[in-house]
Amino acid sequence: MIINLILLNVLIIFLSTNNLNANVYTVKNIQIKEPYDLNFKKKKVIEKAFISAFEILVSKKVSSKDLNISKTTNINLIKPMIDSFLISNEKFKDNYYSAEFEVFFNKKKILNYLNSLNIVSSIPKDKQVLFIPIFVNLLTDEIYIYDENLFYLNWEKVKSKNFLLNYIIPDEDLDDFNIIKKNITDIENYDFKEIIPKYNQEDYVVAIFFQNSNKLKILSKIFLKNNLNIISSFEENVDFNDDESIKKIIYNLKVNYENLWKKENEINISIKSPINISIETKNLKLINMFEEKLQSSQLVYDYRIEQFDNKNTIYNIIYNSTPDKFLNDFSNDFNINISENIWEVK
Repeated sequence: MIINLILLNVLIIFLSTNNLNANVYTVKNIQIKEPYDLNFKKKKVIEKAFISAFEILVSKKVSSKDLNISKTTNINLIKPMIDSFLISNEKFKDNYYSAEFEVFFNKKKILNYLNSLNIVSSIPKDKQVLFIPIFVNLLTDEIYIYDENLFYLNWEKVKSKNFLLNYIIPDEDLDDFNIIKKNITDIENYDFKEIIPKYNQEDYVVAIFFQNSNKLKILSKIFLKNNLNIISSFEENVDFNDDESIKKIIYNLKVNYENLWKKENEINISIKSPINISIETKNLKLINMFEEKLQSSQLVYDYRIEQFDNKNTIYNIIYNSTPDKFLNDFSNDFNINISENIWEVK
């Protein structure tokens, strides 16, 4: 019995530390290129990669209004928030050094840093959304969805490594065009329910661009996580013959949509709900599954094994939301009995 308990203890510890990388924010594909000369110092190259990775991470975690506050190039501030890093594809060519970096930031330290600045951060979660752009020329009373729609043609050309939303642009579809044309007189109130289900996307953005001479009114309907947001914006002195002007408008729109997506995924670190969970110690498969879920959950601030014996393993979990949210988050994967003070996972 004692030997079995020791073996179980060792295995539990192994399972508890085997997936620690899931408790980090990972920033990949940081490419650095520097002259390889007498002034070359690899330490400086690595620090440059750290600063670049940190900038990308905070750009994905905070809204645009908080970006200048949260960014820093202070390497002494950034380094303690890094758990580890990887270097790959190192090359020395034509008197240049180049490499690709992958940086792993400690999730708790990043959250604490942003919280110290009174910034509410969000889960840096990529999302695929359907995007339907409609261009209406009010002077000619014409509507464009595909050809001659500058926003349809240029939307995918505006990219940023900091963006979380990935857009699906519909192919040219005559049926869609006819449906939109039929509803054009009340297009601002049309719900697009005849079109959106065809693309099997729960989340979508419909942007309607109204041109009046050199003025542009934009009505955006953004449906994310079952929430509909409607935003109106105006642009004046628009040069519709200049692709760069159009791309600038697109970039600003994408930033606004990113801000909404971040708001839907906010982490309120001020909420720290203590939750105790018990699992049968011998059920190693369930323990492994549960710990993988704990580590992958962006709202689990911290957890530890509070108590351990040959019958039960009890976890103490700090959750950055309410216990009800925890149940919603975990009940799809686990059967949780909440009848006692210490909940039981089966």
